[in-house]
Amino acid sequence: MLFLLLFLAFWGLHLLPKAAAIYQRPTGTPGPPAPLRFLRPPSVPWVRVRRGSVALLPCFLVAELPPGGRVRWSRVEAAAFLEVVIVVWDGVRHKSYGPLGSRARLKGRGPLDASLALDPVALEDEGRFRCQVVSGLEDESIALDLQLEGVVFPYQSIEGRYKFNYFDAKKVCQEQDARLATYGQLHKGRVSFIRGHFTFREASQACGAEGGGASLAKVGQLLGAGHFPPSSSSPRLDPCKAGWLQDGSVRFPRVITTETPRPPHCGGVHDPALRGLGFPSKLRRKYGAYCYHPK
Repeated sequence: MLFLLLFLAFWGLHLLPKAAAIYQRPTGTPGPPAPLRFLRPPSVPWVRVRRGSVALLPCFLVAELPPGGRVRWSRVEAAAFLEVVIVVWDGVRHKSYGPLGSRARLKGRGPLDASLALDPVALEDEGRFRCQVVSGLEDESIALDLQLEGVVFPYQSIEGRYKFNYFDAKKVCQEQDARLATYGQLHKGRVSFIRGHFTFREASQACGAEGGGASLAKVGQLLGAGHFPPSSSSPRLDPCKAGWLQDGSVRFPRVITTETPRPPHCGGVHDPALRGLGFPSKLRRKYGAYCYHPK
């Protein structure tokens, strides 16, 4: 009887289609990770690329795969406790799975290189990826975050500002071939103000002279600066100082708190959001410069 049950169980598993997803719920507080034996630790925990380019996610073996061993790349869906398999490699051949499989390939530069290339990178690819070595009952993995570079920009409908709920905002972002920004994306780097009377070109040169890749700030970067409290590296911006931005507009910064409303002569009392003076002649020598300093 026991043999029959084992046989039926094996036969049932044999009939199941090869799964492209693994569902796992956490079983408790994880302990410290074991030292890596098969994989080299990644030099950085993330890879940052632009949409439409090729993303190379590095994964290197210490030695060739043991007999029966394989490498499995997967996309981690943490909120759903799900891992979606992308590629499985046995050291010689590989097989792709799922929607990402059609754009995924192994770099294939030697028996110790299990790096994954995604070409081209799509908007929905951003997230965590796992490279896992499976050898019998032993397995280990490294994780990498794929981050997309882009521009964070504010959007409002024809009905005016503050008219969207979450679902409306998500839909309109998709219509703009974009998506809702994360908290961290609202402020990459810092924004500073250079006092002066610059033309647009002089303002751009003044930011460049700051060094470190600084340039005139974009509208979204100046807006995002108001979402964060001031610090030693990012001091509070003066709501009455108008400055040039990269799009050729002249604007005031966002007021962080409603307890410090903007005076009437510099943008209005009742509206603490980002306001501007439009797009004056770029030859007009009257305004300061808002500079963006990437981290």
